[in-house]
Amino acid sequence: GLSRDSAESVSAWHRKQYVKASKTLAKKLKRRGLAGDSDAGGPVSCTSPSQDGSDGLLTLSQGEELRVQIHRAQLAKLRALSMGAGGGGSADETQFLLATLCLLVRYQALGGGGFQCAIPPPVFTCLEELWGIKCEGFASPLNCRLSAGQYCSAFPDTDTHFGSLGSFFKLSASDAMKHEAFELNPPFSLEIYSSLLTHCHALLAAAEQHKKPLSFAIIVGATQPALAHDALRAYSRSPYLTGQLVVGVGEHVYLCGGARDDFETATFRACDTGVYFLQSTAAAEQNPTTPQKLEDLANAFRKTNGAEKKRSNSSQGSKIPSQNSCHNKHKTHKTKKTLRSPSESGSNHNDTPPKRSKHMKASRRALLITGME
Repeated sequence: GLSRDSAESVSAWHRKQYVKASKTLAKKLKRRGLAGDSDAGGPVSCTSPSQDGSDGLLTLSQGEELRVQIHRAQLAKLRALSMGAGGGGSADETQFLLATLCLLVRYQALGGGGFQCAIPPPVFTCLEELWGIKCEGFASPLNCRLSAGQYCSAFPDTDTHFGSLGSFFKLSASDAMKHEAFELNPPFSLEIYSSLLTHCHALLAAAEQHKKPLSFAIIVGATQPALAHDALRAYSRSPYLTGQLVVGVGEHVYLCGGARDDFETATFRACDTGVYFLQSTAAAEQNPTTPQKLEDLANAFRKTNGAEKKRSNSSQGSKIPSQNSCHNKHKTHKTKKTLRSPSESGSNHNDTPPKRSKHMKASRRALLITGME
């Protein structure tokens, strides 16, 4: 019953409270564990809750009260990230388990369905090969695809042990230009979209000044309300925009990167996805965004949908929401809603929805793939 502004204010307040509480708890855990005093609860232990370990889950615990679970594959990934960040070998196992416990408590406190989702391997590989992506701007140790030192995350105090560069919003222009190309998959929040565009523009302006290549592939939730909002309309009017596309909700999935998930197989269907490419002049010349590249990227998204169908047919434990899910309420527009590049709309400030082309009308599954010539 709240208005949009009131609902957004309440949502923002809850997010701040979650972050504040989780930070306080994680700091207390770390301080107590490192202090080694009598009330610290003892060292962190790692055990399997099932006798045969068939569920793939492990339990990290400190004392009798604090217990969190993590999938074996996720723990192995965190260990590799820790080693890559200079975390040491088996002699530092105690420190590693403590750092892992703090990390899990932090992200568990955030909660939320889909909070740790990430684009699947076919999509990320396409971005790497065609746009030279070298860094993730909105990842976590649990869902990052790249190695230590190649991703940013929200919580430096717990994440740097696993190779995080810290918050993308605090990344300097010089550091951004070192990595050259970023995949940015922020939380689907209009507030974050606006702040992100402002920061990207500042970094791109610095790259233009130094004549350096810098690219951002920005992945957002492209629901009808979001596309109609000024926060996303601003992306279509960006002077750095070189291409964009929309993939329907029924044509792709994301991977779940929660602590209890097997990151390579657990899937999640969210909503229509929009991808915006912002590039400096040097980047656009060095690695241009072309219609063929965007078509290849759309096909990479669709490959994930086929993989999801195979998994759902072979297992009753599918993690995909049912067709009655609220995410499917935009079904009528999922393959028809499109974004256009400035070159096709004729003006960077034209907010009038463009007419669909004959090609669009010819196929219900067609997506308008646009790129700057």
